[in-house]
Amino acid sequence: MGLLEGIKRRRPITRLVIPGTHDSGAYQYSYTPMVRAQSLSIRQQLDAGVRALDLRVGVAYFSNTYWLYHGPVNLDVSVESAIDDVVDFLTDNPTETVIIMLKQETGNNDISAAINDIVNNAVGAKLLKKDDRRLRWPSQEECAGRVLVFSRLRTPHADHFDTRGWNADSADMTVNVGGSLRLRIQDLYGSPQVSDKRAAIRGSLQNAEESEDPTSLFLNFTSFVWKPYEPLKTGPDTNDYIRMAHLTGKGVVCVDAAEANILDYLIGLN
Repeated sequence: MGLLEGIKRRRPITRLVIPGTHDSGAYQYSYTPMVRAQSLSIRQQLDAGVRALDLRVGVAYFSNTYWLYHGPVNLDVSVESAIDDVVDFLTDNPTETVIIMLKQETGNNDISAAINDIVNNAVGAKLLKKDDRRLRWPSQEECAGRVLVFSRLRTPHADHFDTRGWNADSADMTVNVGGSLRLRIQDLYGSPQVSDKRAAIRGSLQNAEESEDPTSLFLNFTSFVWKPYEPLKTGPDTNDYIRMAHLTGKGVVCVDAAEANILDYLIGLN
């Protein structure tokens, strides 16, 4: 499913709705219910319309292999395989774009250099490099066939967008990511009331719709911790709320339990 279909390619990415997933690697059945946030593999997510991946990384204690994690849980998906899925997808779909969001999830040692090497070596010329002189986010046309990397690693690569300021449980935070560019992030996750979380999702979409600032890209996480409920149970309720309330807006929208109904709805907002 192509995000670019029927859309003017010169439109800046700030004026798009870009579907994404929260904890993109947490999709296998072997996890406990509180860990599993997705039911589709990374390639299946991309094929279904996802264009932003939340990849949380760490190193296995028994080897030097780097894996995706959800909290302390090794998701049994290597960083290399996840990035290879992105590269293979863009090779098959050269008009599409994928945002990779990196965060070190486990371990006391800084593994940034190793992760940066894995990502950059695999992505190669498909990497859209950060340009500190850029006064606006790029257009779809400029992003076609490319990867944008947003990095919360302890030492982001110079060619990646530095998102280390994204460190709060907040309904609306602004993070400078290099040069004049900013992310405005809704990531209210620490057991909020459901009504408060839904208001935060709606508010982020509305703010993005109304914004005329070419330097701000909105990032909207619909996930939250609501014990004892699991992501694959709370995710569909939130996704149904977005669709049934006919919420509209712009920005990157990362969901739990990604599937055709919510992805098609978000893509259709373009």
